[in-house]
Amino acid sequence: MSRKISMEIDAKLLRELRDSIPLDPERVSKCAYAVWESSGRPDGQDQAHWFQAEAQLLCDEAVDRGLLHR
Repeated sequence: MSRKISMEIDAKLLRELRDSIPLDPERVSKCAYAVWESSGRPDGQDQAHWFQAEAQLLCDEAVDRGLLHR
C-alpha cells in the first residue's frame, strides 16, 4: 500500500506528474478502495477517493524517483 501524503500538492504539479508518471488503473483502483475503507466506507465519494489514491501514488512514485522530497 502507498504511503500517506504528508504534503499538499497543487493542481499544476499533479498534472505534470500525471503526464510523466504512468499509473496502472488496477493499482489506483486498489488504492482507492483502501482510501474508501479507511474513510469509513462512505457512499457517493468514489471520484474523490480515486483522485486521492491517484495523488498518493503519483507522489510516492515521484519521491521514489527523486522528483519530489517530503
